[in-house]
Amino acid sequence: MDRLPSGMKNLSLKEQEKQEKQEPPCDRVNPSDQDTGAVEPAKATDSEDNQRPSIDKSKETTGRGITGAVKPSKATDSKDKQRPSIDKLKETAGKGTTEAVAPINLNRVTIEATDSKAKQQSIIDQLKKAADKGTPIGELILDTSFGTIDESGSITLHSGIILPLFSTLTVLNVWTEEGRVMTETELTGFLQYGSKSTQLNVLGFQSCDLPSLSSSTEVLKEIQKKGVEVLWVDTAHCLDTSSGSWEMDNIDMVREYCGVGIAIRKHWRKETQELQIKMLQFASENEIPVRMLKLNECYCSVTPDGTKITLQSGQTLPALPTVRIINIVTEDGRTIPADEFARLLEFANQSRLIEDLSFQGCELPPTLPASSISPEMESKNFKVYWMSAGHCFDLTLRTWKIADLNTIRESCGAGVVIYKQCSSHMHKLQVHYLTVASQNNIPVRVLRLDESYCSVTPDGTKITLQSGQTLPALSTVKIISIITEEGRTIPADEFARLLGFANQSRLIEHLSFHRCELPPTLPASSISPEMKSRNFKVSWLSAGHCFDLNLRTWKIADLETIRMSCGFGVLIYKQCSSQMHKLQTHFLTVASQNNVPIPFISLRESFRAVDDTTGSIILESGVMLPRLSSLDDLSINAESRELTEEEVNELVKYSSQCSKLCFYFCFLPWSVPTDRFPAHLRSGKFQVLWDPEDKEEYTLDLASGRWVNHATKMALTEKEYQDMLVRFRLEYK
Repeated sequence: MDRLPSGMKNLSLKEQEKQEKQEPPCDRVNPSDQDTGAVEPAKATDSEDNQRPSIDKSKETTGRGITGAVKPSKATDSKDKQRPSIDKLKETAGKGTTEAVAPINLNRVTIEATDSKAKQQSIIDQLKKAADKGTPIGELILDTSFGTIDESGSITLHSGIILPLFSTLTVLNVWTEEGRVMTETELTGFLQYGSKSTQLNVLGFQSCDLPSLSSSTEVLKEIQKKGVEVLWVDTAHCLDTSSGSWEMDNIDMVREYCGVGIAIRKHWRKETQELQIKMLQFASENEIPVRMLKLNECYCSVTPDGTKITLQSGQTLPALPTVRIINIVTEDGRTIPADEFARLLEFANQSRLIEDLSFQGCELPPTLPASSISPEMESKNFKVYWMSAGHCFDLTLRTWKIADLNTIRESCGAGVVIYKQCSSHMHKLQVHYLTVASQNNIPVRVLRLDESYCSVTPDGTKITLQSGQTLPALSTVKIISIITEEGRTIPADEFARLLGFANQSRLIEHLSFHRCELPPTLPASSISPEMKSRNFKVSWLSAGHCFDLNLRTWKIADLETIRMSCGFGVLIYKQCSSQMHKLQTHFLTVASQNNVPIPFISLRESFRAVDDTTGSIILESGVMLPRLSSLDDLSINAESRELTEEEVNELVKYSSQCSKLCFYFCFLPWSVPTDRFPAHLRSGKFQVLWDPEDKEEYTLDLASGRWVNHATKMALTEKEYQDMLVRFRLEYK
């Protein structure tokens, strides 16, 4: 990445990595989490539900059951049917209702993650009844509802419902949440499920990354004997049941999937990307149009002649002559200079079918030299969209102009992020297109100010960005998310003016704040009767609380907001007030009581001691942080402190239900007797890590009590320890 993610400037390298994994990517957080202020990239095009052919049509077209049942690519999902995050799915699916469920069509049955638990159970009961009677069941689609599967083939939905084996089921199609990486155990479990079903002949997967299997895997022989076909739609490959590897042998399947769109994702295996590139090359060689190619944070560079793109994994993607739309989503805040932008234009130009080239998440140059645009490129005049800025590049004038209203509508529908580090030029374009959207009554789903907020005018009608650009109040924004620099305090009068800024949108639903400290209350005069009557949601995500506009005070947030707050990872700073510490410990306690996962808590110089009586952590403010059963990782950043053996032992006891305890910028004893540690920690996977200088990380050997260099696997010697202690005291004393 070209910059540290928001809020990481003062974190250690290890904490940065940790928070980067937990932070929602700045241009992409699930669209359904609409009250969280999360944003995802604009889709280059929309898709319709009719891109999901029925199983019967699939058979007519290909003769291979599932081949035609391709769901819209996540690169082209319809904005009207965007998928919730997996955490929301679990919460929603668990809420049973008494809604009536109509009799199902046994030719094609879908169990969606957003269905109520009662509805899912009703569908399963009807399928079970049909199977018991020997009635054929055509295709069963698990639409992001699949939760877990064990090696024996027992499937559990996200709602917790067990999916039984249906003896008369012909096709099982598993559509996972986007980008899920399946393990060998999970794939083997599905093969076991298939081998036990007497009628199943097709098992398909989409939107997930699948492993190859060892040819010695016993269930492969059973699947081969039964003639069950295992299809991986994302790569248009089939599982070779003799070798356990994936092979491409179906041109109809390639044509079907290329007609919907292909997304190459950064976090997928290098081998998976290789299969996708192989499919794309096969399509080009066979004159198969590729409707859309989306490079989802996997783009690395383009060759000087613009004929090849190198992915982050090292895989090489050649220019494709039959691709219609190319959508490049970069890591947050990347800057693409003029020469690279010109080469990417040339890469797209080598397709004779090219219609659109779009960019998301990056900053592009304001113009290009005349020599960068060939006469051929000018004559083709394909569209070049900068989705993050709502503008199009004019290949003749070599400058940016406001996009058409459909493109603006699409960008605003996905959400807009204004980053601090982006240029004044980009901020100006973003403000321009947001103003046009507002003037044309186009809803802006989310406006996120990512450390770019500077101040708000006394009348609350305009916000000044860090670049100096002015953002007027927008009448059509639904969600405003303000992420400040770490530790900023927003006083009462400024908070009131920001409420007034949000209130000027007739569509406002939610205003959220993160990484700042907010006032405990507001004067009655700050909240107008109109604002009270609208009663939009105001969330303080750093503290897991919501502001009651009528009572003018903070109350504990709903579980969905708490889940989002925890998902970021929680930073507790020494300089924050005791009021904020109380709110943070309150919402963390509620989260733990409701089994909401807390990926990590980082105590940023806020750790004082562990209470002898309760075992709670005492913060520097005097507020107590109780033990949290759903906490996974505790980080202690006790800058300049030399902790005693007793303090380390007490913190280990506090963390006894965690998987990891980390120490940063502090000094610990040369050895730590581990015989006082709870027995289950010494025998399990619990880790104690120490990085005193943000240079090298050490792991505590739970048998010997000695520190072991994480990289060299060598125990820390007494001399190394003493040298490190001298450096530490010189640094902090």
